[in-house]
Formats: sequence, structure tokens, C-alpha cells
Amino acid sequence: MKEIECLIKDKVNSDDKLFYVVKEKLGTEEHFVPINQIELFEGFDYRKVYTFFKEFNSKHNRTYLNIIHPKYKIDSVHDFEITNRYMSEGKLYFELESDYLKPLTVSAWDYQKDASIVKCKVTGYKRGYPRLKNVDYANSFWTIDETYLFQIDRFSSFENKHGNHFKSLIIKTEEGKEIEIKAGLWHNKKLWTYDDINCKVVGIQPNGLPRLMINDKRHPLYKVGDKREFIIEGFSDKNVRNNSTIKVINLKDAEKLE
Repeated sequence: MKEIECLIKDKVNSDDKLFYVVKEKLGTEEHFVPINQIELFEGFDYRKVYTFFKEFNSKHNRTYLNIIHPKYKIDSVHDFEITNRYMSEGKLYFELESDYLKPLTVSAWDYQKDASIVKCKVTGYKRGYPRLKNVDYANSFWTIDETYLFQIDRFSSFENKHGNHFKSLIIKTEEGKEIEIKAGLWHNKKLWTYDDINCKVVGIQPNGLPRLMINDKRHPLYKVGDKREFIIEGFSDKNVRNNSTIKVINLKDAEKLE
């Protein structure tokens, strides 16, 4: 995937479909792109040089070009006015005002039902339209990268989409909403003696609840300054930054924590 500057040349007809011949500015490679995937926004002028998003699809064994709107660069963030709301498969979506000829859409959080403007990030392009991610957390109770203390309701486990099983914790918010998070090695009923746990907010779910990861420096068995005896299991090399390795000793304690 990369961004390239292109010249839009002739219109051609192939199998009763109209295409633009798009030539890469710094090369000789030419591409056929459907006209209805280029003439998408107000102010489009085929005589101008435009940036395209070039992506190879290994499944179809084809290279695709998507015109990038001069205003909506990839990774840029914009405020959009909400012009309409609709439900699809039980999920709320916004239609957004822009200078595209058709409304742009983005999924909405439950707590944004009364919003009039939404902040979105351009994550890519598909068929000439920007892919948008709702990054407007202004109306959320939760702050990204902040750590909060939660009460533990119970210990559990879950299976991911690949069929792998993981230990987990069920925690509760102050409003009594349950959130399941992946547990660490010592975050289990046997070892974890605390009734709460610190977690960092790493995202917001569509229902407004936070996506969390454990960020608790407490250990149920060891505290800074303690002295303990460990069993040496062996020696090994550990990869660290700058592609270098260091020698480490592999230890095991009485609880068989490595």
C-alpha cells in the first residue's frame, strides 16, 4: 500500500463501461479506473494531478487505485456535520456532510445519539470513498490512556474467534455495567488477593463502555524490597531493542510462576 501521484488521461469504453486511464506520474504504468470511482466529489477536475492510494489485492491478483480527496488525507482527522441517522443490523450509523456527491457514513457510539458533529479519522480508501473511523470520545465518561480502578465481580474465561481459550476477569463500572478483560498470569482466584484492579482505557466500545487492559503494578506475592529464593530452570538469550540479545536466567518460584 502506498500513495502515488497520477495524471488522469483519456476516457475509454470497455464492455460498455467507462474508465479513466490513470498514469503514474513517476513511472510508465497505467491503470483503468471506473469513472464512477473517480468523479465522486465537487470540484473534481481531471486536468489536475491527484494522489491515489495504490493497493495490491493478492486474493484477486490485481492492483487497485483509489483517488484521495485533497482535503481528506489518510490519517487526517476531521469534524463532520451529521445529516442523518439510520440503523443497520441493530447498529447506529451517521450520514455525514462533505463535498462528496453521496453522503459519507460512519458507525456511531450509543452515547452519541444526540450529537450534531462527529470527529472522524481517515483510515484508508475503498472505491474512491474514504474509510472513516469514529474517534470522537468527547462525550464519553472515559479518557483514552487513563487508568481507573475497578471492582472485580468474578473470575472467568473466554474463547476468541480462533478457538483459543484465555483466563479473564469480569469487572464492574460504578453504574454496574460488566466488562470482561484478559487476565495476566497471577490475576486468578487463587493468587489475586485484591478485590479491585487498575485498568487502562485503550478504546471505546460501540455501547460507550471502555476497552480495557490491566495496568496494575501490584503483585499478590512479591513487593519491592522483598528477598526470596527461586529455582533456576535454565539460561537463555532474550531479544531486546536494537536487534541485540542479552543473557537471562530463567527462574521459577514456589507457585511455579516463571
